[in-house]
Amino acid sequence: MSFELDPSPTFIATAKITRPGKPAQPLQIRFKHKNTEAFKEFVARPQENREMVTEIVDSVVDKTPGMSDAQFLDALLANYPAAALDIYLTYVQELGESRAKN
Repeated sequence: MSFELDPSPTFIATAKITRPGKPAQPLQIRFKHKNTEAFKEFVARPQENREMVTEIVDSVVDKTPGMSDAQFLDALLANYPAAALDIYLTYVQELGESRAKN
């Protein structure tokens, strides 16, 4: 079997969403893959939380039934201010680990 040079355009990872006074809750997210150049540009560019999250999130696997991804992310970011950072750190960790493993 040959090595796969073209990564999948998306990947699933579990972000641990921190909640005040409660244990972090896992949330499965399908992220958009970025190549090295696009990733460097992404982390260098200042962005608002909503903009940053929608740029890297393809869909939310564990979202509330009946909600769109946009509705779920809006409610998540409004109710849990640290969620944007939790999602971002999961994304960076997953891309970094995949780069380190390959």
